[in-house]
Amino acid sequence: MMDEFQTVIFSEEKNEGKGILIAAILFFIPTFALALSAIFNASVSAAIGSFVFLIFTSLLYICSVYSKRKYQQLGTTPLTITPGYCTLGDNINGSISVERAQFTKIKVLSLICWKKSKAGTDSGSVRQDKVWETSITPKINYLESTTILDFEFTIPADKKPTDERFTSAKKYYWELSFEFVESLSKLKRCWKIPVKP
Repeated sequence: MMDEFQTVIFSEEKNEGKGILIAAILFFIPTFALALSAIFNASVSAAIGSFVFLIFTSLLYICSVYSKRKYQQLGTTPLTITPGYCTLGDNINGSISVERAQFTKIKVLSLICWKKSKAGTDSGSVRQDKVWETSITPKINYLESTTILDFEFTIPADKKPTDERFTSAKKYYWELSFEFVESLSKLKRCWKIPVKP
């Protein structure tokens, strides 16, 4: 039974491929409509538009399949933090489960505070800045066919808590991550962690 003071967080990469697949499905709708228009109206411009949308939809689908395969190389990799949320100045215990036996490629974790703000007064673009970063060395434990990365960290009390409210001009969020290279491919996992004042 799970301790009520623990929180399990799944990585941001879990939904990355799903989002791309949804975009591919949404682009397939105009592709199909243009193809029907080209057939029934003998329209060359509709046929060209349908072909362009088909290429773009196919590329999105290929990207979603690639993203899903890349994600499946490590599996779900859940992050468990105790207590259930992080408080500035308090010691936090965490663990990451990797569904591989004797897995030793992860030597260090990164804990980063990000700030999102508008890039300019007239611009709709968003600027993302790294406010603070630290490295954490995990203790590696093995349990049957799973590798568990145990670690602990403390976010200094003078740092900013998570603030992603819609009305906030500057949004702050915290991310725990690791990355490594395997089979000429960079694998990365990121988790957004809740940090309270």
